[in-house]
Amino acid sequence: DTLSAKICKAHPRPMFLTNGGTWKETKRSKLLNQFLDGIYHEVQFDKLAQQAFRDACVVGSGILNPRREGDRIVIDRVFSSELLIDEVESFYGRPRQMHRMKLIDKRQLAQTPEFRASAEIIMQADPVRPGSNPGISDSVMPVESWRLPSAEGAKDGRHTICLGEHVLLDEQWTRNGFPFAFLNFCDRMWGFWGQGLAEQLASTQAEINKLLYVITRSLELGGSFKWLIERGSKVNSNHFTNDFGTIIEYTGTAPIAVAPAVIQPELYQQLATLIQRARELSGISELSAAGQKPAGLNSGRALREMTDIESDRFQVIAQAFERLAVDTAPLCIEVAKELGPKFSVRAPSRSKFNTLTWSQVNLDADKYVIKCFPVSALPNTPAERMQTVTELVQAGWIRGADQGRKLLNFPDLEQDDSLALAQEEYLQQSIERILDEGEMTPPDETDNLQRAREMALQYYARARLMEVDPERLALLVNYLAAVADLQQQAAAAAAPAPGGPGGAPANPMPTPTSELLPNVNPGGSPNG
Repeated sequence: DTLSAKICKAHPRPMFLTNGGTWKETKRSKLLNQFLDGIYHEVQFDKLAQQAFRDACVVGSGILNPRREGDRIVIDRVFSSELLIDEVESFYGRPRQMHRMKLIDKRQLAQTPEFRASAEIIMQADPVRPGSNPGISDSVMPVESWRLPSAEGAKDGRHTICLGEHVLLDEQWTRNGFPFAFLNFCDRMWGFWGQGLAEQLASTQAEINKLLYVITRSLELGGSFKWLIERGSKVNSNHFTNDFGTIIEYTGTAPIAVAPAVIQPELYQQLATLIQRARELSGISELSAAGQKPAGLNSGRALREMTDIESDRFQVIAQAFERLAVDTAPLCIEVAKELGPKFSVRAPSRSKFNTLTWSQVNLDADKYVIKCFPVSALPNTPAERMQTVTELVQAGWIRGADQGRKLLNFPDLEQDDSLALAQEEYLQQSIERILDEGEMTPPDETDNLQRAREMALQYYARARLMEVDPERLALLVNYLAAVADLQQQAAAAAAPAPGGPGGAPANPMPTPTSELLPNVNPGGSPNG
């Protein structure tokens, strides 16, 4: 649970990046990112990824299966016990065929559009009764099988679904992989399945269980106090009860109550040693498991250093967790292709949801690569949060102490960024609308005109490299001209009038003097 909390607090998101693509391909890759975000938001991918990671910790492998259900995309959490592969074929970790057995209700299977023609066969199938439990469910267990094509472009790949002796589906399989995304906690030296943390700790846990059994039995057999009664003394044993203030009658030597030390201290020491060994094998410190920080370690920098040292132990599994998001993305895209061009997703943005259809984002697989980037947030602990916000304020990335205080109370940078970058995003949206749709929204005096000019020039140069339609380039030139006009108007309004404020001379001329009357001005008043 501690490891899941440490690794799964990051929310990795795959990004579709074009490599030297045209303007249209670059724009579609951005829309494709929003499209995938909409799918992940709809299916609650973060929750499913956390469950898959926990499965990998326990049984070795976590599995997700994006598939079609009606006109939507769903992602199933798959248990490794449902999948069958040949151990010899998968010796190098690359099996060519795979089979999945899953319990499903008869009526649900019969109502699936692909199997309605076989509804009678499905309803007549015997329900599955695991073990001796008679059960009340009416479930069957179809077997879905995949065989990959033998080579690129080969047509010998197959996909079948069978129920008993009946074939419900038999079609060609053209993909070069299975419709599953796998996360192995630790790859074995050979074979397909991973090794989980629980298996790595199994031998230590067995010793702990054995020791706990010894301690428990010792407490049961000798943990209570004993009475010592001298042989021949006349003590009425019926007076020994559990009541308080019991009176015991005796003649001769008085009985003595003793509480022997039934468990040696070495047993408890060995138990603590085994638990510490398990922590060392897993890489989880006692402080992390207890949610505590070391005494005296208060600064954010020191806490980050400690976290980095501990996190280095989990770099491999953290990268595997990120790859799960990357591996799931193309599987979701394949299902979207099957659903057709009208399949739509409500894609979240900073302040609203945009509805995108597959026809708007469809991009050939050879036009992009998929990279994974974690969605970061502020640190969780107060000391780390204080240190991080302080550094952001000092660097000038946050506007003053007021914004810093707000982030301390609401540790989410998204809202602050949405306000700080609102003007930048508006300018970007206006310029991209010119190049994408051929529609120009004229700039006005409230825009950051200098930034609008810089951004428009950058987009213009990039659009020329990507050979954008000349008519849209001309519109962008008109936009630049409109920005220049507004800049000239603003400069003219800011310049002082030739006569100074109110028409008065900016620099008054010296008072003239008369040659006939020294020190007297023409009006008859003495100078000075």
